[in-house]
Amino acid sequence: MKELAADLKEGTSALFILFRSVTGEKVLERLKQRGFKGKVLQTSLTVEAEEDLRKILES
Repeated sequence: MKELAADLKEGTSALFILFRSVTGEKVLERLKQRGFKGKVLQTSLTVEAEEDLRKILES
């Protein structure tokens, strides 16, 4: 997180999400419902889950 934070430009922000006991689908649905937009920089998700996240955030 510190490495990514060091690369942020002034006036921008980052959101780090760490979850253990929640399914990824629930998190993705909540992000979609709330209209979050952004760019995925790094993830440990499966390829399919990362693609879903990118579709939600980068569209």
